[in-house]
Amino acid sequence: MEKANKEDFSKLRKQIDEAEQQREGLIRDSRDILTLSKQMIFQVHRKDMNAASESRKALESSYKAFVAKYDNQDSGSYRVAVQEYVEAAALYSFVKEGKLPTSDELHANVEGYLLGVCDLSGELVRLAVNSAIREEYSTVKKVREFLGSLYEQLLGLSLRRGDLRKKFDSVKWDLNRIDELVLNLKMRDSI
Repeated sequence: MEKANKEDFSKLRKQIDEAEQQREGLIRDSRDILTLSKQMIFQVHRKDMNAASESRKALESSYKAFVAKYDNQDSGSYRVAVQEYVEAAALYSFVKEGKLPTSDELHANVEGYLLGVCDLSGELVRLAVNSAIREEYSTVKKVREFLGSLYEQLLGLSLRRGDLRKKFDSVKWDLNRIDELVLNLKMRDSI
């Protein structure tokens, strides 16, 4: 009877160890992207754009290194990191420049970009509500117009897959929430 090939199993063990190290690194690095993204979103909502600008620089640097290192891996941690980065960068760009950055500008794959853009709608609702509380009604109107335009563009896509379809449906509900807010403000003659 032949013995198992020790050299082959040694090689396999090394490959498994390397793959596990890369996986752990990806998870750790994706957590860094998530932390920086959430920090920047919080700063934007607090209207601390100086801090948000600094966070944006750190986030972009970390994200570029992340994408270069892991290059579009098919893992949940990678997808979530891209999605969170897009959401944070898009919110910052909307508040600072009034526009949505493209997927190319953000170096994001199609799925990550669309998931992040769909998540942006929830942050925009939060921005509109906070703006209404501060009686900054022009921001509420700007958010409504932008979210309506975003929804119209998303309608033109064939979004049939699970997570992306659910996120798209949430954009529709977020648009309804903004419409209700605008209607209530109009009824009070605030807009």
